[in-house]
Amino acid sequence: MGHLEPGPDTPAIQVPEAFVQRIGSTTWMYLFYACQIGGNPYNWRYNRVWVMRRQISVGEIRFLRRLWRERFGKTNSSPHPARPGSHSRP
Repeated sequence: MGHLEPGPDTPAIQVPEAFVQRIGSTTWMYLFYACQIGGNPYNWRYNRVWVMRRQISVGEIRFLRRLWRERFGKTNSSPHPARPGSHSRP
């Protein structure tokens, strides 16, 4: 998704969280991020959450899996332990 710029009424965006989901044969990435209120004096609190969605191509998935293998080894390895009942893979 590249670099995220805040909107004209948002001084800063924080805490992006990604979620990847396969629907049929299409893979989607959702990116959620919070928007700070700002103002004078500066208010660091968040007043809304935005979401972006982008389709991930087969080529991008292959590229990311190759990077994952180079960094972590086997395709199904993870630097984080899986939660019980989760079936995520890189």
